[in-house]
Amino acid sequence: PAMLARAKAKLPGCRFEQGDLAALPVPNASVDAALCALALVHVADLRPALRELARVVRPGGQVVISDVHPVLVQLGWQAQFRTAEGGVGFMRLNRHFAADYAAAALDVGLQLSGLYESPLTPESAMTVAREPLPDANAAAWVGLPGVIVWHFIKPGPAPARP
Repeated sequence: PAMLARAKAKLPGCRFEQGDLAALPVPNASVDAALCALALVHVADLRPALRELARVVRPGGQVVISDVHPVLVQLGWQAQFRTAEGGVGFMRLNRHFAADYAAAALDVGLQLSGLYESPLTPESAMTVAREPLPDANAAAWVGLPGVIVWHFIKPGPAPARP
């Protein structure tokens, strides 16, 4: 709820709703595109979330998913965040292979349109070693694939434009 309140304040003309990735509060085939950013790595089973994304997108619509790259997760990368007290917290990430994302999407009828991989930069290689061991941290992490972005299409005619 706190994150949604911040988003609403920044984008007052947009609609935000709290929901569950496995039960989106959106009618069937009601949107032209769905974006799921850095969230699926937090679910144990990809299929319910992919099923929901496919359900809410109109035929011909798009589903775009970004996530922490599976290579990083396999190497033990963890989601880090600052706590309200100024400390650092960690959130465990679920290990999914790239093939798991593709299989879950194909199983719900989505077609792969594109796949993009973005490497970690010195600025984005945020680990506990970054401050005490910057050179070792950079040597270990910079250049590895950091984010994977999937672009799927739901088969059918493209949504009509107003």
